[in-house]
Amino acid sequence: MPSAWADQAAFLQRQQAVQAGHQVDLDQEVRLYCRPCGDELAESLIITQIGIHPAGYEDYFELWLNDRSVDLAYTYVPDGERWHNLALLLGLEVVDVPQFLPKDLEVLPADPAVEF
Repeated sequence: MPSAWADQAAFLQRQQAVQAGHQVDLDQEVRLYCRPCGDELAESLIITQIGIHPAGYEDYFELWLNDRSVDLAYTYVPDGERWHNLALLLGLEVVDVPQFLPKDLEVLPADPAVEF
C-alpha cells in the first residue's frame, strides 16, 4: 500500500471544479493539510485569487487558489467552528483524510502578501 495518496482530488471534472470554486471567497482563509503525507501542521492560506484551469490531462480541470493548484482532498474550508474537508463537502471519494481538521492541530500562519 502506498504511503501517501497524492492527487486524490486535484484533477476534476469541469462541474466539480466550478462547484469547488463556489465554496471559497476572496479574502477567505482556507487551510491545507495532508494527513497521508505526514503533515504535522496545517497551512493557512488567505485567498487573493480563485481560478479554474485545464489540468493539461484529458478533459480535467484544477482549482487554483492564489498561484497554486490545490487538491481538494487536502483543502479545508471554514464550517462554523470547524474546518471541513472540501472534497468530502462536495461528495468526492477520497481516502485517509479527516472530514474535519482536528481542533488541536497547529496552523502555520499565512505568508504576508509580497509586493513588488
